[in-house]
Amino acid sequence: MTSQGHKPIVVAVLGGDPVVGRALELMLTGGGYDARFLNGSFIDELAELAEEIRLVILAPGLHPKGRERFLNGTQRAAAKIPVLELVSASDRARGDGRQGSVSWPCRVRDLRQEIDTALQAPSIAS
Repeated sequence: MTSQGHKPIVVAVLGGDPVVGRALELMLTGGGYDARFLNGSFIDELAELAEEIRLVILAPGLHPKGRERFLNGTQRAAAKIPVLELVSASDRARGDGRQGSVSWPCRVRDLRQEIDTALQAPSIAS
């Protein structure tokens, strides 16, 4: 979250359902983050935005191929951008929960806490 006099944190909400992505963007902007929804076509262009982005949120509904392309991409590894993935309860029940995953839907307060924790953790390239 931001403090008075500091530049907002840029959070990229990547892919998924545009309605959910825009809602996340608005919710995070209201919480003091500089959030931007990027549809799936931006996956290959994130390296160009790496200077601006401090965190990527993989929105629910992101196509599995796009997700894998992003997570396995050398561009993200080079940029060392932390990632949070919003995961549905059904995905978690199937054992698809991963490190950096957050149950979705969740309360705004819980998502903000996860974002702040991810931003404070040391960057690890995948």
